[in-house]
Amino acid sequence: MKIDNLAIVMTPRSSWKAFDLGCRMAISWYLPLFGFMLLSTLPVFILCTLLSPLWGIFLLWLLKPWFETGLLYIFSRQVFGQKVSITQAFKAWPALLKPIWFRSITWLRFSPSRAFDLPVIQLEGLSAKKRSERLRVLHQTNDDNNYWWLIICLHWELFITLGILTLINMLIPEGIDWDLFA
Repeated sequence: MKIDNLAIVMTPRSSWKAFDLGCRMAISWYLPLFGFMLLSTLPVFILCTLLSPLWGIFLLWLLKPWFETGLLYIFSRQVFGQKVSITQAFKAWPALLKPIWFRSITWLRFSPSRAFDLPVIQLEGLSAKKRSERLRVLHQTNDDNNYWWLIICLHWELFITLGILTLINMLIPEGIDWDLFA
């Protein structure tokens, strides 16, 4: 990856501006991101929801860091001007999950800084000691808004999930008994 091919302008940014940049990049590269997320999460969600809607939502929430590794792979390539297809992301996905599959859904899943820490783990591939030193350095800032991002994004996800469930509930014919809390 060549630094000359960067699709963004490298400048010091506050965490709010960095979040805005991430949103703009997601809008620009929505096709592979949306395609990967849809093709990876929809089968899991449908399978789990057929068993129980609450279990489907819970398992999708629990496994979300696994799906995010594919999205980060797409972002990390696109930012250097390399076009990534959905199939390329799916081919790279198992290798990306291998080093972090367990910790990403156990103790790191409940960490408020997970969204900040997992990309560092995935992209830099450092050993345990070097990784903890690197994360300590990155967390030493006055502009550390991990908790605010957690609260904001948690609410977004909650509203979207409740909206989708409400839409599904409205579209189910009256003769079918679909109990969300079964």
